[in-house]
Amino acid sequence: MKNIVVPTDFSSNARDALMYAIHFANQLDECVIHLIHVFAVRSDTGLMASVNAFMKRNVNEELSELVEEAKPSLFNGTKLLAAAYEGYPIDTINEYAETVKADYVIMGTKGASGLKSVFVGSNTSGLIKLCTRPIIVVPAKYKYRPIQKIALAIDSLRIDRERILSPLIKLAEVYRAKIDIVHVERTKELATIDAGVDVYLSEVNRSFHYIEGSDVNEGLHVFLKEHDSDLLCMIHRKRRFFNRLIFESLSSIEAMGCPVPLLVVRD
Repeated sequence: MKNIVVPTDFSSNARDALMYAIHFANQLDECVIHLIHVFAVRSDTGLMASVNAFMKRNVNEELSELVEEAKPSLFNGTKLLAAAYEGYPIDTINEYAETVKADYVIMGTKGASGLKSVFVGSNTSGLIKLCTRPIIVVPAKYKYRPIQKIALAIDSLRIDRERILSPLIKLAEVYRAKIDIVHVERTKELATIDAGVDVYLSEVNRSFHYIEGSDVNEGLHVFLKEHDSDLLCMIHRKRRFFNRLIFESLSSIEAMGCPVPLLVVRD
């Protein structure tokens, strides 16, 4: 059974992310979507205790409404569970995803509360840094469409283990999608991709693309448009510069109006 965690702050972007997750889950067999909302509790005494109780009731009502709205869209054995939790959003979402062994965490880039700060900028304590589970970031106002083409952005560093790309491979197999492996470099003469990538992706339809340019974000954005990609996949690395590139790419891609969701897998 697959598990997908969908954090929500009840914003329109979060609702779009939920609908994306539902359509996504319907392609899998017996998938459970965990819709969660995290709210902070400042105190358990006096007036604040009453405020906290009111907030929790209100949140649970909103979650129930979301579940009722979503039920007609659930197919292929997909189940939708909803719950509210007290705590810090980033830590709580990460811990919950680990507890249920989430196959994917799906959420939006913009929200009514603090979720936007998880993905925009260089917040070193953000969810992308902490969460070891694959994350799919859904742009604002994005409407689901079947994944037929996936762009995999690759740097020149080695990918040590096949399991790093396993979330991507699973998607490609489920959707029978093509993977376009993209490397942006200042000159094509310097462009190199770890040969292991071709071995790891040997069972899926794939092609290699080398783009000449100094601006990685711009090069990827143009590629996505020209190739009509449905998903961009990037690898979150701890070493060297690529960790910063991930955060910069998230901010820049959103600013440029990237039309597709972003899958982040962890090295």
